[in-house]
Amino acid sequence: MKTLIFGYGKIGDRLITQLKSDYLVLKRTETSLPSYAKQVTCDYSEAIPEEAKDYDPDLIIFFPKTNGTTAIDYYQGYLTQIMSIYDLFPRAKKVFISSTRVYGGQTGQVDEETIPEPADEQGEIIKKYEDIILSKSNSTVLRLGGIISEESNYIKSGLIKFSSGEQDNKYINAIHIKDVVSLLLNIIENSKAQPLVNGVMPELMTYSQINIGDSAKNPTNAGVKSLHYNSMDCFQYKSPKDLL
Repeated sequence: MKTLIFGYGKIGDRLITQLKSDYLVLKRTETSLPSYAKQVTCDYSEAIPEEAKDYDPDLIIFFPKTNGTTAIDYYQGYLTQIMSIYDLFPRAKKVFISSTRVYGGQTGQVDEETIPEPADEQGEIIKKYEDIILSKSNSTVLRLGGIISEESNYIKSGLIKFSSGEQDNKYINAIHIKDVVSLLLNIIENSKAQPLVNGVMPELMTYSQINIGDSAKNPTNAGVKSLHYNSMDCFQYKSPKDLL
């Protein structure tokens, strides 16, 4: 198998050690790779390099990378190459990483059947990106919550801010990077993968449910659940409590 990865990073680092394949990865900075992976140093949002066009991959994994936080940055990172990917690689299975930011304008619990209501222009761009992909065949959108790793855990800092009153009560829409890789492998290896999957821990909790002694109002954000990938057996980290 041959795999082309756009926006290679920490998830890709872990994935390529578990998925048997040859790899061509597109990344802005040089990185150390195993012998079965080759890198092209580039900014894919400007142009898809010739090495990638000639690669003829069986699988494409697209991690959107932005150069900043503005709407223009998001447009360049998410949308500039989508149609080119479909034109250049019609036969490849495709997995596109997205974000639960598309639910930014909502409260209460949501899932894959909920129509997203973004809260800002960046969220609208992500929703447009998803809509394009969902109109195509042989493609999956993996909509990830906040990613936790051994190096970065926003739940701990969020609890401190919530307890001190600096942050409103919120649902914790998170997933550990190890479980992201497991979910990716499940999608890649499943010939009938769902076209849209929310990637979040199966147990949904709020900050007030962890810090029970703290009084709190209703959560100010949407609580994201998955209809398609929610079995406790599939997750190493099943609940926000597992990450404390």
